[in-house]
Amino acid sequence: MPLRRICWSPWPFATNQVVTLYWIRSPQYDQVSHQWMTTAVFQDDTQSLHDVRVPWGFLPWLKIGISYRNGIPVGDLSQGNKFKLDDLDQWDVQIAEAGQVISREWYPLRTRPNLAEFCWVFYRGGKRVIVPELEGIRALLAPVRFLALRSYLYPQPGI
Repeated sequence: MPLRRICWSPWPFATNQVVTLYWIRSPQYDQVSHQWMTTAVFQDDTQSLHDVRVPWGFLPWLKIGISYRNGIPVGDLSQGNKFKLDDLDQWDVQIAEAGQVISREWYPLRTRPNLAEFCWVFYRGGKRVIVPELEGIRALLAPVRFLALRSYLYPQPGI
């Protein structure tokens, strides 16, 4: 079965501008629209971050690291590299705010709302893997149940 695509309308960026989904924030209930909304944070080619409010139902298609042009994902959402974390029950796990575990120089989230999002942090043998919690939820709801490779944040080499 082919993957379905989404298309933002109206597209909040310039025509043909390519932006990349950089981060996802927790949903909040919108009193005006009476629906749950989440914030998708996009990065443009100048490294500027842009917040776009979208309905919570978009979450399965908000794959960190995917680029969009005119509201349509660029490339195939199912493509990418895979790696496996063996013996996950052998890893030490912690839940922490992104601002406590992600270096601002390495993956700059820049704003207090972005830094306040929670991540799972897996430790084992000097290795550390950071997965944004909303990426884990997205992967469970998505048509293809894989975490986005770009969402695995591992600042130490060797994993």
